[in-house]
Amino acid sequence: MAKKNMSPLGTRMLGFVCFSVAAGLLMAGLAVPVVAMMSGVVNAAAQDINSMPLDLDIPQASEETTILAADGSLIGTIGDYSRKWVPLDEISPVMRDAIVAIEDHRFYEHGALDLKGFFRALAVNVLGGSMQGASSITQQYVKLVRSQTAWDKGDKDGYDAAVASTVDRKISELRYAIGVEHSRTKDEILEGYLNLAYFGDGAYGVEAAANHFFGVSAKELTLPQAAMIAGLVQNPAATDPVSNLEAAIARRNVVLDRMAHPEVGMITQAEADAAKAEPFDQTKVVPFNEGCAFSKYPFVCQYIEYLFESEQMELHGATPQARKNYLRRGGLTIHTTIDPVAMDAAIASLTATAAPSDPVIAVASTVEAGTGRILVMAQSRPVMGNDTAAGETFYNYNVENWMGGAEGFQAGSTFKTFTLATALQQGASVGHYYDAPKRLDMAKDVFMSCEGGEKPYWVVGNYGLSGFGQITLTTATIESVNTYYAQLIRDVGVCATVRMAQAAGIHAAMNHPGTGGHDLIDDYHFDRIPAFTLGAAEIAPLNEAEAYATFAARGMHCSPIIIDAMEDRNGKSLPVPSANCQQTIDPEVADGVAAMLRQVVTSGPASYGRIPGPWPQAGKTGTTDNAEGFWLAMFTRNVATVAGVARDKADPFWDGRGKSLQYLTLPSGKRLGGGSGPTNGATMKAIMTAVLADMPAIPFDAYTPIRGPFQNRMTPTPTEPPEELPITSAYTPTPSLTPSPTTSPSLTPTPPETPSVTPTTTP
Repeated sequence: MAKKNMSPLGTRMLGFVCFSVAAGLLMAGLAVPVVAMMSGVVNAAAQDINSMPLDLDIPQASEETTILAADGSLIGTIGDYSRKWVPLDEISPVMRDAIVAIEDHRFYEHGALDLKGFFRALAVNVLGGSMQGASSITQQYVKLVRSQTAWDKGDKDGYDAAVASTVDRKISELRYAIGVEHSRTKDEILEGYLNLAYFGDGAYGVEAAANHFFGVSAKELTLPQAAMIAGLVQNPAATDPVSNLEAAIARRNVVLDRMAHPEVGMITQAEADAAKAEPFDQTKVVPFNEGCAFSKYPFVCQYIEYLFESEQMELHGATPQARKNYLRRGGLTIHTTIDPVAMDAAIASLTATAAPSDPVIAVASTVEAGTGRILVMAQSRPVMGNDTAAGETFYNYNVENWMGGAEGFQAGSTFKTFTLATALQQGASVGHYYDAPKRLDMAKDVFMSCEGGEKPYWVVGNYGLSGFGQITLTTATIESVNTYYAQLIRDVGVCATVRMAQAAGIHAAMNHPGTGGHDLIDDYHFDRIPAFTLGAAEIAPLNEAEAYATFAARGMHCSPIIIDAMEDRNGKSLPVPSANCQQTIDPEVADGVAAMLRQVVTSGPASYGRIPGPWPQAGKTGTTDNAEGFWLAMFTRNVATVAGVARDKADPFWDGRGKSLQYLTLPSGKRLGGGSGPTNGATMKAIMTAVLADMPAIPFDAYTPIRGPFQNRMTPTPTEPPEELPITSAYTPTPSLTPSPTTSPSLTPTPPETPSVTPTTTP
């Protein structure tokens, strides 16, 4: 005889009967196998119920990470969940009462299962066709732990199983609940529940809910506030007061009535009625500022995100994804090196120079000498987002591509500093002279790459095509004379100059598309490009500040760091990346660079950035080809700052028009200066004034010249040599009695027959 199909009502009744039997067996600890049920209601029925696992793995809950500035002020929070775990004694007693009253008022009286509540709800659930309800707070806690753990692991099947409306889930949930009741106190379970529960509108945990809906902490919640939050657990989306105020108020009142019910008796009816009269103040809702886009300094936050995915943070996870998860879920407190006063001054000045929507980008970075601490990392596009018309961006223009930056910038004549350092290292006198015409054809000259003599065709001209005649290294540095420095890099060697830049910390801003690396020589072969001395390499502004900080620290190079200290959610100190400070340049060479560049600030174009006060200051300006970028690098013995304005090559504003920034009136109405100093001077002053305010005035060390094998290999001896001005003091240049030119061609390499590098012309 054919079997009759069981009705849906019969199926539900059978399911709940089976569940109730299973519950009884679990509670009694009996090892009785369950017979397979019809219609697949209980898929786990063929196993011994007591063979199910008892111990629930309860990992630490995911918490957001807090990022702080150097003064302890909040930069922002980032995390997968807007949750901040708080102990039970930091949660208002009325909040604890409210959640117990509405979810499980006999919580402190029964075990894992409230049998009385369960059987009372059984008939209602069967008739209503729902598998929800009748769960104790412990059972709900188990569900939260299992679903959260699966979600964090990316285990979709595990998550679906943890939230499925099935008898299987109810049975395993109850089994785990029994184990939890044996291993944890009631208060510990309630604390976990209140911190894990989702309260709607993005609020995970009671602390986040209290702050979001009412602008208070969980320990400050009042009775009407606590009742509203407790009411959200049942259906957060439908009773969210931000989106569904009427439903939220109604649900809050249900909670209040439940608290006042004689069966519960937590408050009086009068207290409940008074709480019902309290309106919900929408103006007190605090938007979630979670994520870098909502932080005070979005690109500082983003830099930390990229840092965690890098190998520098390997102690905190074996893979980039593991380290990212730790950052976003670990509840860390990160103390950054960022100086908020200087940052705010930098942003204000940069946006005064160029509006976010303008077709140029203004940037500034400051690095502390001898520590590598990043104090400032600011740009004229300070808002993170997709609205490019409004100047929003996701690029941090101060940093390398692999840290969230773009392609970098050419830094113009600020790179002459590396040629200067190389010349001083080789023993060149500051009074060494060349004839510096307005334009110089170097087609016959030989330049030393790291592999030997190179003969690249190169015609170089001075800025504004000004001729200088026979001048010293001192004058050429102050006036930033291209034709002089073209001859200097020829004589010291392009390879040696690039290696000096690398010793200071310079590398390319992008990984080479062919090799994947960013080494200036191995990947980009800048040792074959004489125009390196004029800033031909595209680098990140922060990287150049790092390099100038090396000279400020007397040749001690420190990798830039942005984290001073870090603690886990329990306040335990965690290891952070080291600046790995090492002596990479001779102190005497750095002293000479500082002494020379002090004169650029005293009597040269870098004077636009000089601040009043006792701090000795050195600097160098830089203008790129066709004045497409203006740069200013300055340093004291304390810090180094690089500020610049450059053309946004991707902006359609530049289509069909000249590319020069000189005296350019931008679409915002702002007008740029006629050179590097006037354009960047205000930003430099704003930053250095703020940064140095609490720092001591440390004098530069006196320069002791190195006398070495340096020779003028190509330039004939002038008939009347100019006056030499060797710097023997860090403060007062002293004229020398005798110049030191040489005409020896003994180091001249044999030139190749054909040029080996693409011609480069730099005005």
